[in-house]
Amino acid sequence: MKTIGTRNALVASLALGIAAFAAFGSSSASASEFRGGFRFSGGVHFSGGNSHEHFYRGDYCAPRVWVEGCYETECQHVLVCAAHTERRWFEPEYQTTYDNCGKPVVTCIHEGYFKEFCYPARYEDRYVRVWHSGYYRD
Repeated sequence: MKTIGTRNALVASLALGIAAFAAFGSSSASASEFRGGFRFSGGVHFSGGNSHEHFYRGDYCAPRVWVEGCYETECQHVLVCAAHTERRWFEPEYQTTYDNCGKPVVTCIHEGYFKEFCYPARYEDRYVRVWHSGYYRD
């Protein structure tokens, strides 16, 4: 039986390395996917209504868990009435007095006038049901 010398072993390992590089390409992602000699693709598994997905990257599995969408009650600060001004008319005021002969004399005490009232905006806290979409959690 003949043994392979050190020089022949180096040439053989170099040729094997070049062949492996050519077969798997130069990208690090594909090389890491083939690290164990086989390739997994992501699969979806269902358990108890929650689904989770596995992505195999190199030597480890990174599970992704699907979180279902749901309604949540949120407190929102809502404008109920915008700020506004209101103009009001006030009637004139008259006073009736009597002179020495007993005749009525009508006198204007205050003339009629407009007055503006400013009302600030009014806000309320209201509780509203809001839908939150489902998402994957890593």
